[in-house]
Amino acid sequence: MADHYERILQLADQQGILRTRDLLDHNIPRVYLQRLVERGDLERIERGLYRRPEAEVSLYHSLAAVSRRVPAG
Repeated sequence: MADHYERILQLADQQGILRTRDLLDHNIPRVYLQRLVERGDLERIERGLYRRPEAEVSLYHSLAAVSRRVPAG
């Protein structure tokens, strides 16, 4: 269980914005996202998109969120 938490936080640090789909690629149940949100380790920025609360929000944050949601868009 702790391994899942650590892996999710690593992914969030590496990618900036984490998609629910990213967890499926790593065989991590989605329920861990909600638990990390409840603990304050992640924040939900949109449906299916998460980031670390201390992550720096840039001028292009909305563009980054859209590109994560629709990678080939």
